[in-house]
Amino acid sequence: MKLGSILGFAIVSTVFLYDACCVSPNRGGGTETGSPAVQGYVYNGDGSSASGVTVTFIPASYNPHGGSAKNLASAAGAVDSAITDSTGRYRFPVMSADTYNVLCRGTGTLAFHDSVKISTTGGAVAPACTLRTPGTLCGSVRLAGGENPENVFILFLGTQSWTAPSDTLGHFATQPLAAGNYRVRFLPAGIIGYNVLDTTLTVRAGKSDTLQPIQLQYSGIPVPAGLRIQYDSMKEIVTLSWNKPTTGSRVSGYSIYRSLNDSNQVSMLLTTKLITDTLYQDSTGVQDLTYEYHITARDTNNQQGKDKNGGIAFHHHTYS
Repeated sequence: MKLGSILGFAIVSTVFLYDACCVSPNRGGGTETGSPAVQGYVYNGDGSSASGVTVTFIPASYNPHGGSAKNLASAAGAVDSAITDSTGRYRFPVMSADTYNVLCRGTGTLAFHDSVKISTTGGAVAPACTLRTPGTLCGSVRLAGGENPENVFILFLGTQSWTAPSDTLGHFATQPLAAGNYRVRFLPAGIIGYNVLDTTLTVRAGKSDTLQPIQLQYSGIPVPAGLRIQYDSMKEIVTLSWNKPTTGSRVSGYSIYRSLNDSNQVSMLLTTKLITDTLYQDSTGVQDLTYEYHITARDTNNQQGKDKNGGIAFHHHTYS
């Protein structure tokens, strides 16, 4: 399922101050004798015991887009939940050994605590959690090559929350989230040339924060951009120039192709050797015909790049 809006990514250096969602009041949390168990306490914002709160433990490495909530139990480690009693206390049998995130859901309030280690022999006493008003985040995700960012999944690892941009500009907004620090993964799905981006995002209790734009860097074979075409009618020479790529893998050179417009002519390679400069002159055209030029970069393995649409960018010039 796609949650209407979930946390957006911010530049890794973006950090927000926030109200702690999980604190340890001066009471509660003693261990018990008997079989190993996971236990803890949940409190309201005024310090009173929070009864009837659902407390869920989810493996900290869980990918919420790996499947629905129904398969949580088959994730890396068992998942369990409990309801707090009148004293705000919860307890259930020990789960599989793993590191878990704790999610607490009250009436209009939430709490989150990350990285609770569970031992199958000793169980665990989780840090006491305090319910607070949830917060939200909004922002935008951008792809350096200009591709459509709508297929970038924004995953809150160790939770059941994920989202994706709602438009081609990459805008997203979160659903209400418990205050805390989240490990967030930006996953480009089916977009060639981009790596996964992992970072940490912070949600503040009762606040709606706008994040700085998140840009995913391109690591594939770069696409030549900024192509400029000039025609010298006296010398009948076409001069092509373009920008040197600033993102992507290392370029060993460029190949220049030309085809005759409005014909079935296959694009012809004009250069038998790679062009190492960002300028090329063609004097082999015929006056009064229209040609299409396209330029592709090649990496150090002689692999040829493509444009953002999966093909080669076409650029027109008419001889007159």
